[in-house]
Amino acid sequence: MVAVRRSEIALLVFAGALMLTVAFDSAHALGSLTNAGSVLRKTAYACVIRSFAEDRTGRLWAGTFGSGLICIDGASGTIVASGTDGLPDSRISKLLVDDDGTLLVATAGGGAVRYAPEAGRCNPLVEGSEPASKHFHAFARLSPGSWLLGAVGEGVFVFRNAAWINLTESDGLPSAWVNDALAGDDGSAWLATWDGIAHMTASATIDRVELPEAGWSDGNVNAIASFAGALWIGTGSGGLVRRDGPVPPSRKPRYRKIAEVPAQVHALTSFEGRLWIATENGLFSIGPEPEAAAVAGGLAEATAVTALGVWKSRLVAGTDLGVIWMRDAGREWKKIFAYMKEKPSVGGLVR
Repeated sequence: MVAVRRSEIALLVFAGALMLTVAFDSAHALGSLTNAGSVLRKTAYACVIRSFAEDRTGRLWAGTFGSGLICIDGASGTIVASGTDGLPDSRISKLLVDDDGTLLVATAGGGAVRYAPEAGRCNPLVEGSEPASKHFHAFARLSPGSWLLGAVGEGVFVFRNAAWINLTESDGLPSAWVNDALAGDDGSAWLATWDGIAHMTASATIDRVELPEAGWSDGNVNAIASFAGALWIGTGSGGLVRRDGPVPPSRKPRYRKIAEVPAQVHALTSFEGRLWIATENGLFSIGPEPEAAAVAGGLAEATAVTALGVWKSRLVAGTDLGVIWMRDAGREWKKIFAYMKEKPSVGGLVR
């Protein structure tokens, strides 16, 4: 295993050919997980948007912390909370859609399930076999029928060859708290952990661990993405870091902090030739050329951005207050859902 160890941090300002632009800048902190007996709990949430997925029928699903699932179908929005229609927990960390169109749901307390909206029922992710954890933040498909779940304090669970494999710190993970995963085309994956990043091979072994060094100050990685030939590391308090390499002749990665991005990064996604960055202080984007268009529009009235996705070939963004925005063909932002405790509203009609 190749490991890059923690050293003295020298902040490096990235002044290359990438252009960074800001959309809005009001903030609301999300809090942190704590232990309550044997259960991991987080600050009480009303409706923090955490993940998006578009199903085969064209519906947009949003996973939330606090309000379960949100389904947007045309001009209407419906909340499916835990305890109804079989959802095991109201804290939805990640959504995926399987090859057969099934909505897959990873939760932070009820495990990972297959959700059938029409039947109003949840089934296990894999019939007859469940991982030895129910608290998940990361979720990725490695190949057809092969899954990766990143747990909160219990490492990574990989399903392949009809069995779950559990990797922990004793197997090379820098931390057993796994926040995000980026699957490769060959069944491998990059893992974002509480203390650095790790690379998992297609055979489910850890072959590389990287910890903060010059240009990278915070090992608590919330999100990880690939864009413009580089790996991008979104941290909990050290902003956004671009990773290039390993670079000959040293054959070590090079890390460059993007100075203009706020300290807390929640989500990353590549869309229409730009990297979009959801932060505690607004939505940012980076393009490959300085002439790339700036982010602008209705999001100037929003708060912390906590999730990014694509619906009907348009970028969507979710906030910590349960608002979902969509960027239209004119690159303006339109509010398509706003959470209300008694009654959800859509179409920007909430006052």
